[in-house]
Amino acid sequence: LYSITQKTMLGTVTRVAPAQKHVWQRKSNTSASRARRLVVKASVTQETVEEAKTRLLKLGAISCRGSEATTTQMAEASELVAELGEIGCSDSAYLDGSWLLVMSSTKAFRSSPFFWAVGEMMGDMANFFYEAHEHQTSLFGGGIGEVVQTIDLANEELLSDCVVKASLGVPLIGWAPVVSGSGRVKTSASVRIVDETSLACTVKNTALDGGPEAIAPALNGTVVPVSDAMSAINSGAVPEVVFETKFADDQLRISQLPDGAWFVYVRQ
Repeated sequence: LYSITQKTMLGTVTRVAPAQKHVWQRKSNTSASRARRLVVKASVTQETVEEAKTRLLKLGAISCRGSEATTTQMAEASELVAELGEIGCSDSAYLDGSWLLVMSSTKAFRSSPFFWAVGEMMGDMANFFYEAHEHQTSLFGGGIGEVVQTIDLANEELLSDCVVKASLGVPLIGWAPVVSGSGRVKTSASVRIVDETSLACTVKNTALDGGPEAIAPALNGTVVPVSDAMSAINSGAVPEVVFETKFADDQLRISQLPDGAWFVYVRQ
């Protein structure tokens, strides 16, 4: 694990994010292991699942989706994620629909497949990129708002919709920004089902939709061909990232990236 200490309005908190460690393990698919899982699932009551869900959602609410979670809170959330991951069902077909991010072990903007591809390309250097991006977007009161994923398996597409508030100002001269605005960053990716637990994702492009409050309205509708750019700098290859998903029920899912970072979503 690695930790990051931050000063927030609630005081100094330490965020813990997993490094190369999965909160649940991929299960064997032998007949014996399937039989054992049936016994375990039979002993799990709906009340157990609901209690874990309720506590996890509360932790997400009081910690700003995990961004201001204390070490204790993040440890508890990780335990709940592991518990739901072990007892939850696996069916990629449930992924269809729109999902709102409510809790994460990492930065909220990493819900976007753009950052999945960046992480795959940069490896151990990716954390530096994530920190730099967070610093840039948080200046003068900026930050990440609502984060939604919409998955359409029939058309093999995933759309990430992230609200970003950005501000521009002059450090040391004043606390208020010179200009500020908000908008949506929409990233599309192609997806394919790998198995009942996993989906493979390849980023395609990113579009800017700033709306009336955009800092630069002229950029609204601009589409950036991310896949072309990544292919150009990555020897012609666009990274394909496989993420795993477990469902507590048809309303809550937990997805996990190869580096162990996890995200909790509720269906919209």
